[in-house]
Amino acid sequence: MRSSRNIIISAAIILITVLVGGYLLITKKDSLINKGNSTDLINTVGLKFSDKNYKLDYSSVDPGTVLTISGFENNEGWQGKSEFDDVYFWDGDFSLVLTSRNDERLDVFLDKDLNLEDYSIFKMSVYLQTDPADVELTRLYFSDKDKNSYYYYSIRNLVKGWNQLTIPKNKFSTQNVTGENQGQTEGTGSSGRQNQLSWQNIAKIGLEVASRANSTTDINFDSLKALKNEDYLDDWLVNSPMFLDLSKVDGNVYLQGKHFGAAVALLKKLSGITDFTYSAKLQPLRNNTRSGLFVRGDFKTGYGYYFMIDGVNGNRYQIFKIHLEDGKTVNTVIKNGVINNFIVEKDTPLWLKVEGKGNAFKYSLSTDGKSYSELASVKDSQYKEGGLGISVYDQGATLFDEFRFSR
Repeated sequence: MRSSRNIIISAAIILITVLVGGYLLITKKDSLINKGNSTDLINTVGLKFSDKNYKLDYSSVDPGTVLTISGFENNEGWQGKSEFDDVYFWDGDFSLVLTSRNDERLDVFLDKDLNLEDYSIFKMSVYLQTDPADVELTRLYFSDKDKNSYYYYSIRNLVKGWNQLTIPKNKFSTQNVTGENQGQTEGTGSSGRQNQLSWQNIAKIGLEVASRANSTTDINFDSLKALKNEDYLDDWLVNSPMFLDLSKVDGNVYLQGKHFGAAVALLKKLSGITDFTYSAKLQPLRNNTRSGLFVRGDFKTGYGYYFMIDGVNGNRYQIFKIHLEDGKTVNTVIKNGVINNFIVEKDTPLWLKVEGKGNAFKYSLSTDGKSYSELASVKDSQYKEGGLGISVYDQGATLFDEFRFSR
């Protein structure tokens, strides 16, 4: 009898232990979930890149991936009430500014035959000089020759200053465009359908702007392009995709970094890097800006080391780090320098290289991608490892290519 009672007591103890253990496990699991979602947990663990070499070239990208529709330069043939502005522009030398007063509706256009069937995204830079509340209407459209039929996109929620727009093609509305596939040709015959508008036979690009009554609106337009996809973003870690873009110059594709929405981006594969040699080709596009390489960095916080060079017509470089000090984010300049007998020239590339080993760093510059001149050697032990990438400051824009990593 006593033996049976002992067996019952032992079984009860085991059952209680299992129930308590299960409860604690569930409670712990819930507390882990409450501390952060799965993305938080994944992002706190960096997978180290183990290969000895890595390279990324945008020259290998199909040039047809990017179509430059208009740079809004003064030799393109835009028609209608507008002016070219050499003060507020993003790319090139000019932007196109439309000024509407007292509910005046402006319509400017460029006659240009385009086949946009294979493109899915449009990008454009817009600079609003005046109060956003004074804007009544802003539209981008693609039409037939006489604008009897057109696709249009109403641009809303502009802020004062620069706006970088990404517009999916499927967000365009239509006017007098018929057919199951928004105007694609459906045979021939007396119906006239063979002449209807489609994305394959665009003949005109246009912009419409109107201000509200008793007000004035000034809007600059620049750098309108079409992209087949945004697959290039797959190689990068960045807080805002607006920071990265593809550009085509003289038939060659480049990655463009622009100080909008973010200031840094990291190559996705190059994480957890300690010792390294890292270089890239750069071509700054604007004056009074800085751009360069970001090493042992964290793209979320911007913490890490920076090797920056002046924009067009500059000849200075800067090495600094962004870090946390006494609970505040601090920018500490490690070294400023002037490069003698050198100037950053427009439309001329340069190469930057950083070599890091332990707490020692060497920073170099090349004008041909082969022969490098050392600009500075410094020591700093704050960051032991991190990612490798790029940075653009001061509302700048820079073309990048030929990323190289070795150790």
